[in-house]
Amino acid sequence: MLFVKSGYVKTLTGPDPKNGCILNDDAGKITAVGAELSAPEEAQIIDAGGYLITLGVMHAYVHVSTAYPVGKIAIRYGLVTFACNSFTLKLRGKGTHSASPHKGIDVIVAACQMITALQTISSRRCSPTEPVIVTVGALQAGTVGNVIPETATILGTIRTMTAESRAKVKVAFRQIVIGVAAAMDVEVDIDIMENYPAGFNDEAMSELVCGAAEKVWGADSVVIVNEPGLGTDDFSYFSERVPGCYFMVGVHDEEKGPAYPGHNPRFAVDPKALPGAMAHYVQIVLDFLES
Repeated sequence: MLFVKSGYVKTLTGPDPKNGCILNDDAGKITAVGAELSAPEEAQIIDAGGYLITLGVMHAYVHVSTAYPVGKIAIRYGLVTFACNSFTLKLRGKGTHSASPHKGIDVIVAACQMITALQTISSRRCSPTEPVIVTVGALQAGTVGNVIPETATILGTIRTMTAESRAKVKVAFRQIVIGVAAAMDVEVDIDIMENYPAGFNDEAMSELVCGAAEKVWGADSVVIVNEPGLGTDDFSYFSERVPGCYFMVGVHDEEKGPAYPGHNPRFAVDPKALPGAMAHYVQIVLDFLES
């Protein structure tokens, strides 16, 4: 949710009012305008003329988590999510029958060599103190067991913690893929997509979120997380533009059984968490307006 103090509303163009919310004071005066944003493109709409870069705008993003019980929020100061680049490699060789492999160019063997070599980026090309994850999630090639296919596709992701390592890893990635392709005599198309940047929690906004949580949930409601999440989120685009805070609200009831993580088919939110989460969000806005 993006909130804009009234003094700045007149300088902004935003979404249709029916898709946002207006907060009034006792005299009926508009004190803030809020809009739920779910994609980076929507930030482009709101960020007309660069007006988001003011002290009168903040962004708070809440994510549910079954890792914490109802009544708890989890927050990390500073780096909170990793940057991510998804990639597609398309290899072209020469198909042939498995009885005559010398007459073809085997893209599957080349793809396996690439996958193995790419793992050396984190183990040999980057500092052990800076996490880098190169994951291959799909290798698509061939349809039968007795034919060496002509093409193969590799799909995966690169996750990095800083802009510097992100740039360095992409260079190393290309060097390895091109080198292995040349050694194995295959052609390769490399597509590295620019996905999410790393997300950062603003210190002042994090303090505000924690203070609001203690007012709503209680003094022992805040859990400080020591390590960043290795996932990604749209929040990171907004955190590049305005002070923001990304935090987790606990939605698990231990009495109802084990906790299943997000994206698990048995994931479930305890409805008792929702009223408190809404009250917390409102308290964040009120405290922001008074700050």
